[in-house]
Amino acid sequence: MGMFKRLAEEASEKVLDFFINLSKRKDVIMSPQQMEKEAGDRARKLAMEAPEIFGYYEDKPIMQALLEASRDQGAVTLTSPKTFRELAAPIIMDHPDIAGRVESTVDDYRRAFTSGQKVPRTAYLDYDIRTGSDGVPYMQITSHDSRHKTRALESLGKPSQFVRMYDDKKTQRIKDLDPKTKVFSEKSMIVNQEPRFIGTLGDLFKVLGISAAVAPGALSSLGGEDGS
Repeated sequence: MGMFKRLAEEASEKVLDFFINLSKRKDVIMSPQQMEKEAGDRARKLAMEAPEIFGYYEDKPIMQALLEASRDQGAVTLTSPKTFRELAAPIIMDHPDIAGRVESTVDDYRRAFTSGQKVPRTAYLDYDIRTGSDGVPYMQITSHDSRHKTRALESLGKPSQFVRMYDDKKTQRIKDLDPKTKVFSEKSMIVNQEPRFIGTLGDLFKVLGISAAVAPGALSSLGGEDGS
């Protein structure tokens, strides 16, 4: 059996278990068949690329993110914890009280991740597509959530963070953007830090659901040829 086929079969089994477990919840009204129809492709791509994510976060917020992406209400992506922290506004760590609270929270998440306890709320980044003085569009990160979870993952040497991405103006979907689009970090009012160029969209993120049949240099893809 080829490695890709084996990984695909393992991903399908993980996703089936994920859907069945979710359907047993009293606050979930979708059947496994309905979940498969709407989110099956993205869930399997996530299971193939970063199966550990299903062990980090509670099932329902993962499913909610996958459904939002399938309904064009956002995008689901993978990036490194380091990249996420570079894009989000920094935390003031030179103040002892703040640093102590941050480290305490990070410790809590670190214990959760290493003990198999799933945590609520997946990470997100909000962005705005703006036009530079050169007339070229760029992505500006405008807000975020989950710096502490991401610090915990980074300290554990984990390679991936699952990140929902939302367009502030709801006019520029990730899948429609040029992979060479420059991405700038969130402006910090607390530490008076202006946005910084971090990298290009295609280099920083893997987007779940973009077709693999794209030109060289296009966004890293986990999608099928139909663009799902």
